[in-house]
Amino acid sequence: MRNRASLTLLLLSLSHLLIDMHSSMLPVVLVYLRSALGLSISQVGLVAGVYNFGISLGQPLFGYMSDRWGERLLTTVALVWVAFTGAGLGFVPSFGALLLLAGLQAVGPATFHPPGAAGAGRLAIGKQGFSMSFFLAGGSVGNALGPLVAAGVLETAGLHGTALIGLGALTATVVLAWQMRRHWHTGRLRSDPSGPASQPEPTPEKRPARLASAAVVALGTLFLITAVRTSVQMSLSTYVPQLLTLQGMEPAQAGRWLSAMLAGAMVGVFSGGPLSDRLGRRAVTTLSMAILGGTLLLWATGAPVPTGILVIVCGVAVGIPLSQTLLIGQAFFKEGTGLASGLILGTSFVAGAAGVTLTGAVAQAWGFPAALAALGALSLAAAVGGIALPR
Repeated sequence: MRNRASLTLLLLSLSHLLIDMHSSMLPVVLVYLRSALGLSISQVGLVAGVYNFGISLGQPLFGYMSDRWGERLLTTVALVWVAFTGAGLGFVPSFGALLLLAGLQAVGPATFHPPGAAGAGRLAIGKQGFSMSFFLAGGSVGNALGPLVAAGVLETAGLHGTALIGLGALTATVVLAWQMRRHWHTGRLRSDPSGPASQPEPTPEKRPARLASAAVVALGTLFLITAVRTSVQMSLSTYVPQLLTLQGMEPAQAGRWLSAMLAGAMVGVFSGGPLSDRLGRRAVTTLSMAILGGTLLLWATGAPVPTGILVIVCGVAVGIPLSQTLLIGQAFFKEGTGLASGLILGTSFVAGAAGVTLTGAVAQAWGFPAALAALGALSLAAAVGGIALPR
């Protein structure tokens, strides 16, 4: 039982890698499309906003569907979808076509994330924090690899190289889908029935009535923190390549720096779960958001800090809270973990998509330092609000 659960978790993590690799390739593809189509920074932000809004709006629905139909079908459909839509990005003839395709491509991640997170939360290989972090770490690896893959292929093959990336993704999808069909039984599989996964945290309905208001405040704070964290991560992923190329870097070099930041996020995601198992979810979440806010404000001042330190610290800090926020959210909605994951992720992505668009507008009007300062202030505010979260 445990071996099957471990293999299923590995397959989920690898699938997450492929999904998020496509998402993180988009900012690099936009660098090349900005030149090919004559896009402004605001238009780049609008494309990213459409993509992220598309992800967010579908997640509660697909989470509900995964609770009813099982997770495996939806994850397979999502993998096929992103392979085909991602392949077409390099062939768009106009800004309007780019907006349309970005919105269509977003359906893939929207379909995948709720059932993937729900499945990982139920498997519970070891402690819940570790299992969720392992699943999420696959996405972080994909986020880190995406800019490298996109920059390498597009530098060699040009924009039409997205077709080569799509072909490779489709091949990987066939292998993953075949293995998931063999090993992933979508019932309530747990590797350790006596472990923490089989001991659900009390839901708000089971708590004393006098704690109901505290639960509402905690849930609202959870949505706030996930929204701010997602907004900062999406904004940095979208605009770091633009910022660095405006400072004189070549697109390929800017893509490598973005990969460094996303590699830091991978470390943060993978370490966040085990840290929360030891220190508590609230402490780890609030501290990481405080570090993120401080680093962004330092970056905004133009202090003589090496770019590598700034991007890596931001990456680690923005990655750490992810597993905690998902597990806290699932504890509030134990009877529908797919729907819970969809609500948490979907709501945060809506705010994140709005944040990307607003960040682009701020950068266009007042420059990137002002945009970084705004993101830093929001992160510090979220850290302060984190004291309302359950331990």
